[in-house]
Amino acid sequence: MISFPDVAPTESTIFPGRCPEDTSVEYQDSYTWLPYKGNCYLFVTDEIEWADAASSCVRHGGVLTSIEDPSEQQFLQSNIEVFQDSHTSFWIGLFKTHKGLWAWLDKTVLDYTNWGQDEPDSDFGAIRTTDGTWSSGRRWHDRSYICKTPKAPAWNVSSSGTCCNLEATEEIAAHQRTSPQTWLVL
Repeated sequence: MISFPDVAPTESTIFPGRCPEDTSVEYQDSYTWLPYKGNCYLFVTDEIEWADAASSCVRHGGVLTSIEDPSEQQFLQSNIEVFQDSHTSFWIGLFKTHKGLWAWLDKTVLDYTNWGQDEPDSDFGAIRTTDGTWSSGRRWHDRSYICKTPKAPAWNVSSSGTCCNLEATEEIAAHQRTSPQTWLVL
C-alpha cells in the first residue's frame, strides 16, 4: 500500500470534484485516492491476479485504470516508479478480447498505447515501474494494481442543512450578480 503525507492535494479549479473518502475498515489497509484532472486513482501494492484486482477496484468504487493519453501515462508512471525495487509492474484495465483485440475494461476507446518492446505477448495489460511502458501477463500472475474512478461533484451544505451542487451554486450566484431578475433556488 502506498503511504502519502497527511496533507491533501490542492483542489483543482480546472477539474473540480472530489475523490472518494479514504477506505478505513478495521480489518483492511487504508487507501487514499489521488486526484488527477477529472479522475481519482488508487495505487494498491497488494499483489493479486488480474481478475481479483478488477473485482477489488469495483469494491473500492472504481475500475482497473485505463490510460487515455501521454499526460495520464506520465502521472501514473511518476506514482509507481518509486516501487521499482519491490514491484515490477501494476495491473491496468487492458485485456485481450475473445476476438484477439485489446480493449479497456471501462470501455474507453483504445487510441493511445505505450507497449514495451516485444509486447503484447499475453492476455492482460500492466504498466512497468521502471519505464512506464506497458507489458502483458497471464491471468494467474500476481501484480499490484491501479484503480480509477471519475471525480464526484463537489457538494456544499448550507447553514440550513440543505445540500446543493457547488458548481451549480457558483453558476447561479454569478448569474444573480449580473442579472436583475430574482431567482428562486429549490
